[in-house]
Amino acid sequence: MCTMLKDNAMKELDDLLVLSEKVGLSLRAGEQTSKHFSDRLSIVSHNANVLKSEADRMCDLCSNAERVIDKIDEEFCKLTGLDAADFTFLAIATALQTARWIIIDCLTDFGSGTERDERVNHNDKAIKDAEQESKDSTVEEMSDVGDFRRRSDVIRGRTWNEILTEPVPFDVIDGSAQFGLGLSGKNHREMTLGHDPVLGWFFGTINILTDTTTIKNLRTFVMSRDPKLHFSTETIFTNALMSAWYNCKLDKKRLAAAITMEAIHLRSDFFTKAGLPIPIITSVLPDLSSSLYKDNYDALCLAKDVGIVAMQAKMSILINIVIAQLHGYFFDPKKHQSRDLYEVKTHKILLYSNILAESSNVITVAVRHLMGDVCAWKHLDFGGLLVLLWRIIKDVNFMYKVREDFVSSKFKEIVVGDYEKRLWPIKES
Repeated sequence: MCTMLKDNAMKELDDLLVLSEKVGLSLRAGEQTSKHFSDRLSIVSHNANVLKSEADRMCDLCSNAERVIDKIDEEFCKLTGLDAADFTFLAIATALQTARWIIIDCLTDFGSGTERDERVNHNDKAIKDAEQESKDSTVEEMSDVGDFRRRSDVIRGRTWNEILTEPVPFDVIDGSAQFGLGLSGKNHREMTLGHDPVLGWFFGTINILTDTTTIKNLRTFVMSRDPKLHFSTETIFTNALMSAWYNCKLDKKRLAAAITMEAIHLRSDFFTKAGLPIPIITSVLPDLSSSLYKDNYDALCLAKDVGIVAMQAKMSILINIVIAQLHGYFFDPKKHQSRDLYEVKTHKILLYSNILAESSNVITVAVRHLMGDVCAWKHLDFGGLLVLLWRIIKDVNFMYKVREDFVSSKFKEIVVGDYEKRLWPIKES
């Protein structure tokens, strides 16, 4: 801006010099009148005053820039503030979000593991028949000649036929007592990584390929099937991993068969009374995993609770979408300065309604806890809280960007000003 003012001032000075030269020539030649000289001089004088006042204004603006920006910010807050109609939307949105978490809390039983007593036994005939049917079907699809050799002293690769027709190695406890593992029929699913619904796809597959068993502290044991499946010797997991890699290179069908067998076994245990442990924490937090498993909270209970949280989040998002769409229909170009500023009002409504609804949920849970309800945390609206966290990140970022653009554009308009419109044009003679 200072460069622009300097250039304009130099241009006016050049015009004045040219004018003086022309006037001098005119007086000597008698070609120009004194009136023409007076008019030109008035124009130059006026433009010089305009530039001077503009320079003074810029100096004042530079010294008071912070105050000017604060005024622009106040204007932004005024334009994006909620009016009576917006408060109506806010009240409706808050009521819907609050009703949502109350209804879902009444209709669901988050954090409950008692349903395990209603499931079938792990050796139920229907489960065993389904498991055998899956095995037979896979064997038919992968017809081959199997090698049924038995070796219990070293890690070996099992043929795909052995994998699909014999029990998985990590489903027995015979012989484990000699290693002091403390395995039993009740806890072997929680102790062995092959039963982990997530980690089992890796560790369980390796164990099936190599006839080994890996427990949650990564201790790995070679299993023998002579005369029946039992713990034989201890090894290290890297040996089992290298053996599995080598045998998969020999026959790719072995990997497919092992993955299939892992899937069949996990599915057969998932819905039984024994169930499966909560994924991953078995190896990360073994004590917590054991405690939850003993309290009848397993992978199926976790899946149910994840479904409840997902339903809470989905319903919260759905309400936000409906409110945003309805509020958007009330945008009036004649009344509202811009669509972006109106969108800020919409985001405020959604953010404030979610905050109010989730605050009521947290307060309710806190009161229940103070009244002696040790399970009050189960009534928290976890899905709604996740959506609120997402809205805080999204809405605050959007409002900050719109505010920044508004302040920047307004300040630019003030800096540029309208001095060019006040300049008088100099007409060539």
